[in-house]
Amino acid sequence: MIRRSIGVRSSPPSMPTGSTVSDLPSLAMASTNFAPLWAVHPIGAAAPELNRHAAPDPPRPSARTGVRIRGPGGARVDFFAASATADACCFNPFPHHQHPGRQGTQTRHQQETTMTIKTTLPALAAALALGLAGMQAQAAPESDDPIVLALNEWTGQHITTRLAGETLKKLGYNVEYVTAGYVPQIQGIMDGNITATMELWETTIQEQYPRALESGQAVDLGDSGVESHEGWIYPDYMTEICPGLPDWQALNACAQALATPETFPKGRLLDYPADWAPDNDERIKALGLNYATIPAGSEGAAAAEYKAAVAAKRPILMMFYAPHWLFNEVDANWVDLPKSEPACYDDPSWGPNPDAVKDCGWPSGWVRKLGWAGMEDKWPGAFAFLKNYQVTNAIQEQLMMEIDVNGTPADQAIAAWMDAHPDVWQAWITGAGLSLN
Repeated sequence: MIRRSIGVRSSPPSMPTGSTVSDLPSLAMASTNFAPLWAVHPIGAAAPELNRHAAPDPPRPSARTGVRIRGPGGARVDFFAASATADACCFNPFPHHQHPGRQGTQTRHQQETTMTIKTTLPALAAALALGLAGMQAQAAPESDDPIVLALNEWTGQHITTRLAGETLKKLGYNVEYVTAGYVPQIQGIMDGNITATMELWETTIQEQYPRALESGQAVDLGDSGVESHEGWIYPDYMTEICPGLPDWQALNACAQALATPETFPKGRLLDYPADWAPDNDERIKALGLNYATIPAGSEGAAAAEYKAAVAAKRPILMMFYAPHWLFNEVDANWVDLPKSEPACYDDPSWGPNPDAVKDCGWPSGWVRKLGWAGMEDKWPGAFAFLKNYQVTNAIQEQLMMEIDVNGTPADQAIAAWMDAHPDVWQAWITGAGLSLN
């Protein structure tokens, strides 16, 4: 396993067991049911950095500015500000209705208009007060309570989560990160103790995710933007050693070129670590391929071996997944296996081998976000932001390189990326109909 900085898996293929997060409290792992065996551990919160909807100062009236309303019967009434010599608290509703020689009296029309003003002015003041209250309500986050975002046990998820959280802080929200087990976090969201999680992979959460939505206590927050992929990878030069790639049917012809003393005469497939419970032996047998699987000692060991093979131009075929920093550093191509469909796993007649199941590749699946059902009412702006928010594989892989390979602490890597890419995270904000001003 890569243990630089966060020291966790970069993303979660096929339900492997994640390693311990070295700089966070221990992960809360539990069974795959909804028993409340979950735990979260606060990592920290930050004070709001920016007022999300800061209201401008109200206009200050000059000697000739004021408010125009319509009185009974549509009569126009202009309220002008008092002059500099007048009492600052008061308005003169009749700046042009002073009649020389009659200052102590009023016409009937003036008396009626005065009565209209006496009844209208309190209503106007109330309306102005409500308007100002509304401006103040929009000027700050809807609640000072912390928005709690779950951190799971792989680097890519930390990146997706921290980018969302740090952008919410830019909008003035109070954000806290907690570490929680991948499956147990679902119950935490349903209970309202976790506000949202940013990466749920279809291939690893097929039962719990729909059950959470059906409960009414959790809501779908949309696609995360991450494009997941699992399968066998090979470097560019392998097309010279194994003509016919990326077609999987070309692999048998070059099995001996990929053989090692450990596997000869079969070709060698460098597999996932054994504790990730890979199933490549079944696939190889179902597809009739002359290969043997050798498990990697860890994810880090697999990535290191692939890099070394590319540097030496040695033949290599390896089981891997995306997004991952490896794709940002060396070339890698996917073997085209038969497309995965549900029938591949339970109907032997489906696929190239009529007598076996799993004669196909892996499902890609969606990667989605999930939130607490009460979030929209409590933090409507943050809810809109998280619904709109998406990252890309390229963003994740760039930051994975910085964190897992270069050893930069995750919070520092995220801060540096945001400083260098304000156009990206500001587009997340405006795309949700929000503004920093």
